[in-house]
Amino acid sequence: MTTLTHARPRRLNVAFAVVLLSLLLLASGAAFAQEAPPEVPPEAAAAEAAPAPTDSAGPGQGAFYINPLWLALVAIAAGVWLYAASWVCDDAKGVGMGFPTHTSVLLGVGWLGFLLATLVHAAFGFLLLLMVAACFAIYVVLRNRVVPERHRLLGAYHWAEMFARVPGLNKFAAMKPRVRAPRPSFVIKNAAGRTADDVVAERPALSEAADTLIEFVLRAGATKSRRIRIQPAGEQFVLQFVMDGVLHNVEAFETELGNQILALAADLAGLTQIGRMRRGSGQVFADLPGMGQADVGVQIAAAAGKPILMLAMPDWTHDLHRSGLEPLGVHESIIKRMKATLGQNRGALVVCGPPESGKTTTLLALAGSIDAFTTDIALLGLAGRHKLEHVRDWEIPTDRPFSTFYEELLREGPGAVVLDSLDDAEHAQKALHFACEEGLSLGGVTAADAPHGLALLAKLAGDPEMVNRAVTCVVTQRLVRKLCAACREEVEPNPALLKKLSIDPEDPGTWYRPVGCESCLGSGYQGRTGLFGMLILTEPVKDVLRTPEARPEAIRDAAGKAAFRTMYQDGIAKVTAGVTTLEEVRRVLKS
Repeated sequence: MTTLTHARPRRLNVAFAVVLLSLLLLASGAAFAQEAPPEVPPEAAAAEAAPAPTDSAGPGQGAFYINPLWLALVAIAAGVWLYAASWVCDDAKGVGMGFPTHTSVLLGVGWLGFLLATLVHAAFGFLLLLMVAACFAIYVVLRNRVVPERHRLLGAYHWAEMFARVPGLNKFAAMKPRVRAPRPSFVIKNAAGRTADDVVAERPALSEAADTLIEFVLRAGATKSRRIRIQPAGEQFVLQFVMDGVLHNVEAFETELGNQILALAADLAGLTQIGRMRRGSGQVFADLPGMGQADVGVQIAAAAGKPILMLAMPDWTHDLHRSGLEPLGVHESIIKRMKATLGQNRGALVVCGPPESGKTTTLLALAGSIDAFTTDIALLGLAGRHKLEHVRDWEIPTDRPFSTFYEELLREGPGAVVLDSLDDAEHAQKALHFACEEGLSLGGVTAADAPHGLALLAKLAGDPEMVNRAVTCVVTQRLVRKLCAACREEVEPNPALLKKLSIDPEDPGTWYRPVGCESCLGSGYQGRTGLFGMLILTEPVKDVLRTPEARPEAIRDAAGKAAFRTMYQDGIAKVTAGVTTLEEVRRVLKS
């Protein structure tokens, strides 16, 4: 098994320098002790030949000496100690354990042994090695309790990897490890109730594949990954997770095991024909611990003539809108403006952004901020995907005109209408007319930012004055990854960068950098939040909309800084608050 992770830097250079300096001092003492004694006059020869009355060393004889062999022992023991401490520090951080505790214990024990070896006798170098070995063994035991079996140090898979690197022992590496962790209380089954254990009972050769697939699904659930992809890569298979919208290489494994996992998934999803795997889509159900039963989509496709398995995990954020606007990352000033619009009897609030930017979640959070007991709310185009209490979902029919359906809706007398997409001209016109004459209208527009969204809406409506009367503000958003709270490291920002970003160097906030650990797949990020901007329709902006073919650049210039808060400004605020990094903000906004 090969794990694909980032390189780990060594963080104990200072300690290495101190030990090397100490060893150099010892070596200097040894050389000093072996210097030739100074010449003595002939008349002192007789006295020098006489037995010395005491064992004390006189001046010039060298007061300190260490055998080169003992010196080598102390140097080797110190090197092993510091390398082990450095490795434990990085590894504990990588698997999400308490690295300060483990590193401090190992360093403290090592310093004790090193001082005894240098101040008492170099033979204590053996004691140093024993103490370091004991601490390292305890750490390995604790570490192996929290990592998957395939990543345990000195476990069956680790031994197989080491044998594979030694010529002549490759046949041992090809043997499947027999020792496995107990099967977790976890069930994967299909709609007919057939489980992975049922498949294994019929085909015992798939036992390891069942354990591995369960481990992959559990790991995807723990990291809130949305998709699992298993595909051939050279002479191996590679496991990939899509977490927070980014594809991660997780690990690689043997081709035989990969084919067995595909065969197991195809059997459970009903994607077999005459005993052979076929392309197609299916569904299984996974009882995730603490999460209940979840639907997992199964798809078997092909690339370059080789099969690929893709698993679609549940949408972990499907009910995030229930928590309100604050958990989405909306700035308090934008929330205040939003709620002022929602408090009116009429008007339109537009949320724009590219696909998969979180527009729907924001629209639902806005709808949830309306008092459903005093205002009848209608959701259009969201039926079956999301739920709000005391709110009716309307499914837009495809067998009759939208205008007919909309007239039926208005006869119900809604006070607020939420339309997932205003990208259709008829939808936009109906929503804006409702905002002018009937009540509140909330809708989404696919656009890069607020000026582009407003220009597009004016074009779809075909009547700039209707846009000016209806729309109070346009919100734009993106999704940016948050720093992993388990492994992030605080850093001091560059003063030149602070000056460039117009940030007060006396109050730069709290900056962090991503590190990477087991819980975030080594990326340093886990979870996402929103970057939000807002454009308020002031009179200068409305004047621009009245001109033929109003351009986004002209809208942006007319709004100025007072009426237009950019997503980049919101991103800088989140960087200084320690939520994300400047590199992540630039990556998202550049795309």
